[in-house]
Amino acid sequence: VNMDDPAFQRRGINFQVDGKFVDAFDEIINFVTVNFRKKYNNGQNDVTSQVIINGEDLKKGINMKEIAYPRLGLTTADWLNYEYQLLWSFKGKQEVVQYPADSKSWISSSDPAVPLTPPLVKEFIELDGDREQFRADSISSVNISFASTLGGEKKVVRNVIMRVNDQNSTSKITLYHD
Repeated sequence: VNMDDPAFQRRGINFQVDGKFVDAFDEIINFVTVNFRKKYNNGQNDVTSQVIINGEDLKKGINMKEIAYPRLGLTTADWLNYEYQLLWSFKGKQEVVQYPADSKSWISSSDPAVPLTPPLVKEFIELDGDREQFRADSISSVNISFASTLGGEKKVVRNVIMRVNDQNSTSKITLYHD
């Protein structure tokens, strides 16, 4: 049997968490689910599969998972086409955020790898407090609250306290928002 025959070929698709958002799994993301579907339209049954990546996976260094499907004798480049959906679970939310939003819609692709980027914007903020001015104005501490819209809900997401005797005059934080 010739294993290079199109009837026996398999293709793997890698789904990888965008490295920029790995730390978000510690802070606001529970997991991401990938629903996968390969339609053949030649009498063959569709191939469906699902993978989940969560914070525990990322702590173990697993930021990518593969789904493989067979060629099943397809002779055109159509064998490279597949569809997928993404479901993002955020901490404190019962409802998942699905992409595309309509559960009957799918994203079509032929790419060998898909980046898993959450529907968020990541912002870096650096705060610098003038400790000499704190002393001059007899201020012992300042509390700074950051609010953002996350999952359509507006709320305070981070508080930073700057004290007159802090060793560092700057604080760096990361914020996520819709």
